[in-house]
Amino acid sequence: MITCRHLKPFAAAILLAGTLAACDEGMDVTREFPNTLGEAKYLQGLPPVLPVHFDAIPNSTAGEVRTILDGIATELSRGGSVRFAFGSVPDGREFALRIALQPKEGLSALSLCQGKPIGRLDAPQRSRTVLAAVCDNRRRLGEVRAVLAPSTGGGTDIKDSAIIEAAVRKLFALPMPG
Repeated sequence: MITCRHLKPFAAAILLAGTLAACDEGMDVTREFPNTLGEAKYLQGLPPVLPVHFDAIPNSTAGEVRTILDGIATELSRGGSVRFAFGSVPDGREFALRIALQPKEGLSALSLCQGKPIGRLDAPQRSRTVLAAVCDNRRRLGEVRAVLAPSTGGGTDIKDSAIIEAAVRKLFALPMPG
């Protein structure tokens, strides 16, 4: 017969294992707006040229991200020709993809879509955060947040470009490459 006295050490071990697992390196990618893919009307028809605006993304990472976005554009082109345009990007009055690295706490893509800088290169937080948004006429049509928890076990370092890729893929409802 199992008594409560025998279950306590077992329950404590399970709680400890769950706590340690939560500390492992992991990326959490969540759709912030809209809540469901069915409400993401921007996915029903993208313009042939989609301007991209980077906020607080270092030049060393921006080159990698451009290459990743070119691959994503190829996947998006299956329903019609789509390409990303880099360089001079409008201030939010046109349809655009906006990506911010390390957004200030409490700010969402609403600020980003209105043309306000929200990312920062010298962010003190331990986790790496990326905010990706589709904006049109200063309105937020879609928003995804990707957060990479800090590594506790000396695991592999995940590049900022990989976090950005995960956010953009989720924004456009694309699977991660296998």
